[in-house]
Amino acid sequence: MSTYITKKFMILIFSFILGMLISVDWSPKQGVTVGFHSVYATVGHPLSAGSAAGVHRRHERRHGG
Repeated sequence: MSTYITKKFMILIFSFILGMLISVDWSPKQGVTVGFHSVYATVGHPLSAGSAAGVHRRHERRHGG
């Protein structure tokens, strides 16, 4: 019984993550299109996690300083 619940839980988590990454759109000209979202840090946006300001802020928060 435990294995059955674990499998269902893993399928649920996988479906949730996949659902967050894939977008399905419809337009009259093209019909159904499926696309993947991409996330990246942009230089010059200090609130993004990978920018220099974001890295410095995270380092200060984690290590005190």
